[in-house]
Amino acid sequence: MRNLFGHTRATRLPGLLLVISTILLAIYGLFAAGLQTTPVSVDKHLADNRTDICTPKYVEGLDPEFISENGCPSVVQALVTFDKVDVVSAKQANLRIRLFPDGDQGMSLHNGGVLFGGTLLSFDGTGQTNFYLNADEWAQAQTATVPLKNMAALSGYPFDKYDGNFSMLLQSTETGETLPLWLTASPTEVPGYSVTLKKVPQPEDMGRVVSANTVGYGKLDFHIERSTSDIFQVMLLMFVLLVGAASAALTTWFIVRGHRPPSLGILAWLATYLFSLIQVRNQFPGSPPLGLNLDRFFTFPAIALVLVFILITAWAWLHRADWDMGNNDDDKTVDVPERVG
Repeated sequence: MRNLFGHTRATRLPGLLLVISTILLAIYGLFAAGLQTTPVSVDKHLADNRTDICTPKYVEGLDPEFISENGCPSVVQALVTFDKVDVVSAKQANLRIRLFPDGDQGMSLHNGGVLFGGTLLSFDGTGQTNFYLNADEWAQAQTATVPLKNMAALSGYPFDKYDGNFSMLLQSTETGETLPLWLTASPTEVPGYSVTLKKVPQPEDMGRVVSANTVGYGKLDFHIERSTSDIFQVMLLMFVLLVGAASAALTTWFIVRGHRPPSLGILAWLATYLFSLIQVRNQFPGSPPLGLNLDRFFTFPAIALVLVFILITAWAWLHRADWDMGNNDDDKTVDVPERVG
């Protein structure tokens, strides 16, 4: 142990850094092994409780007019799935809606269903928001793009948070009347984000297991945060960035104090590390744009400091008394003794 840490401050430092690095790597290994992608958190009122067995408990709380002759609910279930989140360019969330009609409304299958009547699916969002679904045809899944709120939160990366809401309306194209809607959500996974979905209660909601809205309207709120795995990766990359900047500062300090001579090799090492800082910044999860608080307080100052260290080392190198490209006196000729005989 004494040989590892040495007897002086200069000889103890490498051993101390080795021990600290080993401990940090061990902690990283244990912590990273427990990191998993978090599925979308769904409010219990949005749970998909669909079943093929229509028991009295299943339709409890529904008016008789919304229960078919076979005892199943005559509602159209809309299953919402979060597909993608884009907080950088499009600044929106992509949702997918699948319809599962049941009872007198249609025939429900495993991945969708067939509507008995023509149906208009409308929702708030960007792009196309009205979809006409023909009777006796497969009700295809539709995609909705919903804009995100509080986009200024991106400057707080990786602790940025976003909110939004999604609402939809279902009505018959034949009669113009609204259809009973059962809004549900699926707990899928959105890479890089932790999403929470909550149903917004409406006065027209009824039913305990099947929570149907009698006027065909449904609304949910969503909250988006960075996943813990992405936050951990950003923190690890920031640690690498700061350790490198500290290493460049320590090297320059020893040169300024005269403990080490400036050389072309050190200049090349500092220049290489300058470009590696930029590469580390480009590896941040989610490809965030430049100008975040993380850049203003950490990345940009670290790059500026390394540039200053390069200038200091270059100035000291240029003022060496034995200066040339290799810090050797190449102008001097070397006398080679002649061979005798």
